[in-house]
Amino acid sequence: MDARWSKQAKNFKADERGDVAMMFGLVATAVIFLAGMAVDYARIVNIKDRVSQAVDAASLAAGRALLDGKLTDTEIQAMATTYFNENVKSAKGGAVIGAPSIRIDRNKGSVDIDVATKVNMTLARVGGFKTIDVPVTSSAVFQQRDIEVGMALDITGSMGQVPSKGGKPKIAALKDAFNNFADRLIPTVKDSSQRVRIGLAPYSASINLGSYAAAATLNRSMDGCVTERKAGTFSDTTDPFNVKADGTKDLDPTEGTGSYVCPSTKLTPLSSDKDALEADVAKFQAGGSTAGHLGIQWAWNLVSDKWGSTWGGDSVPDSFSRVKDGKLLKAVVLMTDGIFNIAYHGAKASEQAISLCDAMKAEGVVVFSVAFDAPPDAQKTLKACATAGDSYYADASNGTELDNAFEKFAMTLTKLRLSK
Repeated sequence: MDARWSKQAKNFKADERGDVAMMFGLVATAVIFLAGMAVDYARIVNIKDRVSQAVDAASLAAGRALLDGKLTDTEIQAMATTYFNENVKSAKGGAVIGAPSIRIDRNKGSVDIDVATKVNMTLARVGGFKTIDVPVTSSAVFQQRDIEVGMALDITGSMGQVPSKGGKPKIAALKDAFNNFADRLIPTVKDSSQRVRIGLAPYSASINLGSYAAAATLNRSMDGCVTERKAGTFSDTTDPFNVKADGTKDLDPTEGTGSYVCPSTKLTPLSSDKDALEADVAKFQAGGSTAGHLGIQWAWNLVSDKWGSTWGGDSVPDSFSRVKDGKLLKAVVLMTDGIFNIAYHGAKASEQAISLCDAMKAEGVVVFSVAFDAPPDAQKTLKACATAGDSYYADASNGTELDNAFEKFAMTLTKLRLSK
């Protein structure tokens, strides 16, 4: 070989400038790819989060409807899809989002939702990644604890009046509010996983137990009505109660002395028969003074497991042990439009009322109360009775506000628990 060509060959072999350019190209490509993956990873996380939020919104809507029991599975699925579509709009620009697959199991109280999502890549396309599959899945179990509610409802004479701010008579407003309360709380489509029962303790100057008075008074009540417990204790024991023959002199001078009256409206034990409950409330008539502590006592007795043998049948309250296990909610709802102003044995009606409320709350009973166009003293008593928190007390000045208060109580009672 010519010496000149031999030298050029050696120089070419030793020249590394091309290697640097090649290495720079490879490194630059890798850096761009990694940067692209970082950017697109952030987009994937953001879009998945938005889709997940839309799935949760759909799941919660479906769960509420499932517990409410008023819609079919098909209607619940359609409603949940609408919720999903409304909440996922912000994520659609950077992804292809499939329709949600929604499965409902009424026996388990579960709602399962699957959504297939493809996120469009940007800089990661350098590495050949055009889209990334990002499936979103939600498996939610909605459990409604069994509910037992005893309602102490005022049917005194003032309930026949029109509220100070106008509207229909208070007793008529109470009937409407109760009907809506029962409609919201008792599922139309019942199943074994949902048991909601309501009992009624309408009261005025005494409380009418009807056929249950014999057991509560050792056959001493002649008119079906009772007053305070003979032993004078503030509890839910089955110790006998006083009757008219034991004395009817009003010892509570809060608003002057009142007279003993046995209302014609009778107590109704726990029932899940919404139509029957509404029919009983429709019979309410206003009359008499306000022995509110007696209504409280019997609203508590309605949900007390100590009274099971008295009520019998489907009205037997479940054990308090289920409350402790988180499987049952026992509650009392109190409503009055006036001061508790009549009592026959023991202390003033308001003092006995607060003692009873404190005792039942200590046993695990949740207490709701609403003052319906009531004076400050009555509001004070009901606030002291209610469980602590804004969800448990309401002040209503007219029928609409009474209905809103009962709706708030029903919403609080209907607990949703979302587990994933």
